[in-house]
Amino acid sequence: TKLIQKVIHFLIGLKKGLMSVLLIKRPYAFGIYTLLIWFFYYLMVYLSLFILKSTSVVGADDAVFVLVMGSLGMILPTPAGTGSYHASTIIALGILGFSSEVGLLVGTMVHASQLVMTICSSLGVLLYLSYTGKMQWQAVLKKK
Repeated sequence: TKLIQKVIHFLIGLKKGLMSVLLIKRPYAFGIYTLLIWFFYYLMVYLSLFILKSTSVVGADDAVFVLVMGSLGMILPTPAGTGSYHASTIIALGILGFSSEVGLLVGTMVHASQLVMTICSSLGVLLYLSYTGKMQWQAVLKKK
């Protein structure tokens, strides 16, 4: 059926994407950077929960739950991603016993902090690469 073909096509694409990590010059550095990125995303969620008095009682595991739910919200196929992150954060905090207003506020704060972090780190990398002269994809991928 068409559904089975789509699933198989998706899994083949996923395998190709995961295997492309082997084309990177330093796959271990890529893994470490990936873990660091997720750690900082987690830290932004965790620390954002402490900004509000009402959510300052949450634990580290609750922050992981909010991070996972927010990440799932980001991958939902919604038109231009409208509100899916905020909705998933509202749901996650609702499950933890907080009001939807608190969930929306936390979602907006975390989303804004992630945006600022992404812009700042991207500008930093752009400046670094332009300064070192490594603005070519050949510097990132292994030469064949």
